[in-house]
Amino acid sequence: STRPIATAYGSTPDAATVEFIGDDIDIWGLNHYTRFSFKHFFDDWAKLPTDKPMFLSEYGSDAFNSKESKPDEAKQAAETKSLTEEIVANSSQFPGGVCAGGIIFEFADE
Repeated sequence: STRPIATAYGSTPDAATVEFIGDDIDIWGLNHYTRFSFKHFFDDWAKLPTDKPMFLSEYGSDAFNSKESKPDEAKQAAETKSLTEEIVANSSQFPGGVCAGGIIFEFADE
C-alpha cells in the first residue's frame, strides 16, 4: 500500500489479534474510555507483540453527570485534562513511551 493504514479498534486488542492483523496496518488507533485515569492501559499495550505505534483514536469524558442527573462541565474538564496529561506522559516521543497522541471524542455531547 502507498498510503498509511490505521485502525480504530475498541480498547486494547489481545496478542492474537495483534499478530493476526498487525502486518496489515501502520498504526493502531484505539478507542478507550475511562474516567480519571487510563490506569494500566499503556503498560498493557507495551506488553503486546508489536512494534507499531499506537494512538488514542477516541478518548474523553461526558459532560453529563449521571449521579446528579445534570451537566457537569467542570468534571468533564478535570477528567479530560487528567487523561490528556497521561497521554503526554506516555508519549512515544519520550524513552519508553508508547502513545503517538490522542483525539478527544467528542466535541459535542450526544
